Formats: sequence, structure tokens, C-alpha cells
Amino acid sequence: MSANPPATMQFLTPEVLRAQLAAAPITAITVTSAPAAPDDDPANDQYVMLSAKFGPTLSQARVGLHRSGDEWKLDRGTVAVDIGSPGSNNASLKAVALWGVGTNGTSPVGVFPGALNVSSNNPNIDITAQAPPVLLDGLTGAADHPPIQPVATLNDVGRQAVKTALDTWTRHCFRGVAPPPDCSTLDSGNNTVVVDGGGDFSKVTFTFDPNTMAVTTSGAIVYHGRAAGIPDYTVSSIPIGTVDLTKDPPVFVRTARG
Repeated sequence: MSANPPATMQFLTPEVLRAQLAAAPITAITVTSAPAAPDDDPANDQYVMLSAKFGPTLSQARVGLHRSGDEWKLDRGTVAVDIGSPGSNNASLKAVALWGVGTNGTSPVGVFPGALNVSSNNPNIDITAQAPPVLLDGLTGAADHPPIQPVATLNDVGRQAVKTALDTWTRHCFRGVAPPPDCSTLDSGNNTVVVDGGGDFSKVTFTFDPNTMAVTTSGAIVYHGRAAGIPDYTVSSIPIGTVDLTKDPPVFVRTARG
């Protein structure tokens, strides 16, 4: 169909195309001849006017056909869509999925004209975007790439993953022996403290940075534990670092002592 294959193929599978059609059926399709430019060679260059409705949206475009051997082919059969701003270093863009298929940070991506569905392939964040249907004018190459500007937010699964990462770190540091060098120390210097169970995060706020896919916290996490001769010991922890959501599972990365 196209003389130039798309740069990406993962969004042209039968599953994706079926999902596109279910979301915005393509109807009222017409193809009519369109006048050629004065300097075109009719034996090798022809134009047609394509018209179709994508859901309720009418789209029309004058599209070129060029001879390739014994066949006539479109210059392009897909539309290049920009994911985020060109040159962006936003790490959350690597988690963007179209129709459930990950983009892996690739931009632009080739899609067939029709509806787009934007989501996340990282369970710790939700990704949304205003994504109107990709229309026929994208096949002409004259229009700018349709842009998608994803917005990433920390979800409940991600918050729990952050808590788990911080709990794991705290248990690593307070396990009845002198804390490892990468851990903070208690003011009392009691190296026999053992933390039991998860922390109380009721006074903690979470701040997610989509550019780094990291979460920082503020406020003290309270843990109940025990120490030699002290059956009920309370540890108040204020982690200085970030939880890296690009890891599976997410991990706490300490940035300073405290």
C-alpha cells in the first residue's frame, strides 16, 4: 500500500487496528480523482481525494499515488505521531503505551489513521493525554506531526510500591546489628534495634517527578520495633533519597545521610 514502510510496526497489528475501529468506526469512505500538479508526470504520478468519517469526525485529504513497477502506491500509509515534545528528556515518556502497546520512548511512532488510546505500561503511574483521532491529512506529509502530550501521575499502586521500597530499606538498616555504611544511624547509637512490620505513613507526603520517574517523600515514617532489653522501640525515619519507579520492583536510592 505504501512505498515507504513506517519506522515502527507495533501499532499496525490486527489487535491494534481492531481496537481503533471499535473506538471510532471508519465510515463514508470515498476515493475520487484529484487534479495533478502542472509539472507532474501522469504516467507516474496521480492524486486522489480521500474522504472518510472517523467516528463522527469527517476527514478529507488530497493524497499522492506514485507508480512503483506495476503498482500504484501511496507515499506513506501511516501517520507519524510525536510522543511528547521533540528532544524531551522526560523519563515517563518511556512508559507511554498506545492501545496497550509500549512505545518504549520512541518518537515519532507510525500509526494508521483513526482513534488513539493513551495509557501506561508502568503499573506505578497513570498516563493520560488528549488524543483526538489521527486524520487523513497526516498521510500527505504536508501537515506537522500530530502531537501527544502525555501527563503522568503517581497512582495507588505506585504509592504502595514506594511504601514497600521504604519499608524494605528500613528493615535493611535496622536488623539488630550495626547499620551498614549506606544507612542512617539512630541518635542513641543503639545497634540492636530491629524494625518489625511496615511503617506508619500517615504523616508522609509523596512527590512524583515524571522527568526522572522518581518519588521523594517528606515527613517522618514511624516504625515499631524492639531492641536489646527494650521490647517496644519506636523508630522515626525521614528518608533522604528517592524511590526509583523505573526499577521492578521500585527501590529506594539514598542521596544523603540523615
